[in-house]
Amino acid sequence: MTEIYGLIRNSASIGDYVIRIENYGRDLKKYERLTDNNEVAFSAVLPGDSVLLAEPSLPIFLPFQYESEALMIRLKEPVYVTPNYTAIFYLEAPFDIVVYDEDGEIIDIFTMENPKYSLYGDPNNGVVCRYGKSSVHVSEEDVPLTRGVLPVKVRNSFNTTLKVTLIVIPYRLLKTYYSQNGRVYYSVAKVELEDKNRAVVYASKEAPRKGLRQSKIDPFKRKGIFIPTEVGRFELEWGFSIPLTRLSPQS
Repeated sequence: MTEIYGLIRNSASIGDYVIRIENYGRDLKKYERLTDNNEVAFSAVLPGDSVLLAEPSLPIFLPFQYESEALMIRLKEPVYVTPNYTAIFYLEAPFDIVVYDEDGEIIDIFTMENPKYSLYGDPNNGVVCRYGKSSVHVSEEDVPLTRGVLPVKVRNSFNTTLKVTLIVIPYRLLKTYYSQNGRVYYSVAKVELEDKNRAVVYASKEAPRKGLRQSKIDPFKRKGIFIPTEVGRFELEWGFSIPLTRLSPQS
């Protein structure tokens, strides 16, 4: 089986793009990312001894004018969770693809879809999120390869049934993984519903399943973001079943 991510030898196919690396002159290489119409979307000239890798990453890079902090996934159908019950399901989530060399220098960044953004909370203190919509899946295999798999465990610790229509989880609580066949995964999102309007999302050390590779690229280091090691939770203080204020990406 041909691996989609990892070391790029001469070429690689990722989503609708083809990556091509060729000798360029005596001591150089040329990197090109081609669209499905064989048009050059991006190119760069590199040292002849360059070794490149491609890996999925948290969607923290694109577009460059937004500094998003979290994933927000709007559920296409609500999930009702009864008291003391844990609902387990899978959501589709966006991700970035990063091409970098052995020194960690990023050469190219692209994504499988047009990025969309939303604001969670009020305009002054809210959180800018990378936005996506997803059906609720009971199998990870139902998630298309162009979207990441976000495993979710939602527990209701309140005394009445609660409805969940969105999940917000900061990047700092997530890790990115991928399988040999190119399926992208995030670490498990654990959500505790505390009352009708409040929930807590916890960082999980639990990998989605065995046999996955964890992405080595550190998006926080690249963006110059300091992440406290003690931070392991995020409070959904503006609710988990509310209308959203959408932010449209700028062209």
